[in-house]
Amino acid sequence: MSEAMNPNWQKIVRERLAALRLSPLRENEIVEEVALHLEAVYDDALSAGLSETEAQTLAVQSYDWRLLECELSRVERQWHPPAATLEWLERKGGMRMETLWQDLRFGVRQLTKQPGFTLIAVLTLALGIGMTTAIFSLTYSFLLRALPYPDANRLVLIWLTHPRAAAAGNPRFSPNALNAQAWQAEAQSFDSLALARTGLSFNMTGGTRPERVVAIKAAANLTEVIGVSPRLGRMFTADEAMHDAKLAVLSEGFWARSFARDPSVIGRRIQLNGEAYEVIGVLPPEFQFPANECDVLTPLLIPPEERQSPAHFYYRAVARLKPGVSVLQAQAETSAITRRIDERQPNRNGPSAQGTQVESVLDANVGQFRTTLYVLLAAVGCLLLIGCINLGGLLIVRASTRTHEFAVRAALGASRLRLCVQTLAEVLPLGLAGAAAGALLAWGLLKVLVRWLPASLPRWHSTELNMPVLLFALAISLLVVLFAGLLPARLATRVRLAETIQQGARTVIGGGALRNSLVAAQIAVTLVLVFASGLLVRSLVAVLQVNPGFESESVLTMQL
Repeated sequence: MSEAMNPNWQKIVRERLAALRLSPLRENEIVEEVALHLEAVYDDALSAGLSETEAQTLAVQSYDWRLLECELSRVERQWHPPAATLEWLERKGGMRMETLWQDLRFGVRQLTKQPGFTLIAVLTLALGIGMTTAIFSLTYSFLLRALPYPDANRLVLIWLTHPRAAAAGNPRFSPNALNAQAWQAEAQSFDSLALARTGLSFNMTGGTRPERVVAIKAAANLTEVIGVSPRLGRMFTADEAMHDAKLAVLSEGFWARSFARDPSVIGRRIQLNGEAYEVIGVLPPEFQFPANECDVLTPLLIPPEERQSPAHFYYRAVARLKPGVSVLQAQAETSAITRRIDERQPNRNGPSAQGTQVESVLDANVGQFRTTLYVLLAAVGCLLLIGCINLGGLLIVRASTRTHEFAVRAALGASRLRLCVQTLAEVLPLGLAGAAAGALLAWGLLKVLVRWLPASLPRWHSTELNMPVLLFALAISLLVVLFAGLLPARLATRVRLAETIQQGARTVIGGGALRNSLVAAQIAVTLVLVFASGLLVRSLVAVLQVNPGFESESVLTMQL
């Protein structure tokens, strides 16, 4: 039988499109679709009384082959997944990678055709993702990321407590040398313990100009307890500290600011309060403890009279817990030691009420800001949820105008899973664009927020959009895509095929109940934010209206 009597439509189409060099999978899809169209035209022509040759000619001419080639050349790319990958996916019954790629590219084309919708959606996502990422970056830097020391969770500060001091507004206070030395000698909870005096200052002279420097007098084992080593030079020894040697170890910031990172500073002498100190080392940049502000470390010499005195509460006790020892266990042990020391003091009647508070270094640094950061994170999370709801509403309205398209795809054999995957693939480029814009917004917000941070916060200067934060932004953008994209996907899989197809290309509006649910959810979340904001503003106003007990207008304070 001749080809004219029994046309091989797939062969005809394949020959016409051979120059495009499409990938095999994509070529089969296009050939099958076009061949079905040609066969339908051919059958209609035969039914109209045309001969087989005339019907075949009419069918072939029904397509503008040149236009089809141009369009396919413009929209198709020669992307070939590895054969092993395709074989594995087909064996597992998964979606074809190339089909998913086509869905993604189709989604991009749909977004470029509707720039207004795309701009609004991306801005909505950028606002929610950007603010959430910025606050998460602060939370990660201060609460989630470990301090830059080995086993930083074992580093603790030890304070003294007393009911009378608490009644006077001091729930805890610095220990004295008597108690600290007893903890160091008797406590079994610590691997090591060091003392320091913070908040001291020297006048440095001999340079281009006099300069006030913040100093810490530290025990020789302070850096060992914390777990850092000098960047340059060495730390002073216990013997040098006992002899009150005039030695200085510079902080990295002070070394960079005053000595331009000159490595030859080791061995140089600097004048502190008129006395010559020899520079023997430079600390690493992560050293910000036990005081965040530190320019110079000098040896700590405890006067003999203070070693047995129950007074002089101005030391810092820094300790490293033994593995497996909890903060509460260490607190119970140091409290017992403190009470024994207090009860041995002259003129002591009855049991001692003195105790200790053992606090992790992280809690000491960010404890007062922890609640604030979590509240801010919850607030921007609500904003992100509102953004998701807004985006979901936009996508539902957009999907409701495509119900005829979804119905036709379903009628041609597309499963619900296939429609869901297609809808999500179309939303994915929107989520990625929103993530990119949100990351830029978060970067700008961080630049502003860091300027407002108190200098007492640890590592405030290192707050940045690092890899974990960017991965967080990508993760929440994918969650937004999943949340917002499933809403139109649900609408797409619930179309009534017969009713929709009968209405032809006319728009079928659906999803009203879903949109109403989104509006109700958005109102609920917004009300929570409004009431929370009102309470915060009211608290701020109350704080600002507190009477300080004096007329503060035009009053300045200064310190020498």
